[in-house]
Amino acid sequence: EMTQAGTEFNAEDPPRTLWALTADRNREGSLAHCVDRLGLAARAVRDQMSNDTWMVLGAVERALAGQAEAAPDHDDTRLAAAAQRTLAGMLALSGMTAESMVHDPGWTMMDIGKRIERGLSLTCLLRSTLVVQRTAEAERTITESALVACESSVIYRRLNLGNVRVSAVAELVLFDAANPRSLVYQVDRLRLNLRALPGSSGSSKAERIVEEIGTRLRRVDPADLEQADAAGERAALAELLDGIHAALSGLADVITETQLSLPGDMQPLWGLR
Repeated sequence: EMTQAGTEFNAEDPPRTLWALTADRNREGSLAHCVDRLGLAARAVRDQMSNDTWMVLGAVERALAGQAEAAPDHDDTRLAAAAQRTLAGMLALSGMTAESMVHDPGWTMMDIGKRIERGLSLTCLLRSTLVVQRTAEAERTITESALVACESSVIYRRLNLGNVRVSAVAELVLFDAANPRSLVYQVDRLRLNLRALPGSSGSSKAERIVEEIGTRLRRVDPADLEQADAAGERAALAELLDGIHAALSGLADVITETQLSLPGDMQPLWGLR
């Protein structure tokens, strides 16, 4: 959702746009909007949430609410502080769900949503940053920023000694099963999670979609993704990312239809329709 909102970035007024992407709860895909939806989902299962969860979520909501009351063109120090507090809260929530929640079907469904969302965000990010070939300097800056967004910059530098190549980036963030931020890692987790659900047959529509995504990834040579055509576009990379993004969106729809019963006006956490 954040990537979708970012497509509306106004280059002529970056401070106001960054404020909106952070604090405008009425802007779909903004940080504040996503936290609002997270709070709505948590309150729908209030009896399942621990006091620690409410403490962390409440602190995040207060940080963003305070930022929303500030003028969009104010000093960005407060904006950065709100973003940092939100990040700390999200990391705390992630740690609690990983270490303190029983891994029952509810936890499994939550993890499925996270893996779908992470896959959608990753394919959208790479589609926006790596598909168009740019000058060497611009490509280095944009690629390094994409690696930071993928939480993969440190390991990339360790493996590649500062040499920025699209094929090497793809190897790490698309195909490295040991990288918890990679696309293939999300697919592997989806496969295990779907298999762990009660009544899993091994051949449900959702499981078939995941297997098709995995097969498609296994057939790709990362070196082929670096090649650009005469128009300066990496067509093979674009086709791969578009296809997997569409498949993950379809997977979200299938799971919503077959596994979930959403109360009221709630929407799935992996994106508004």
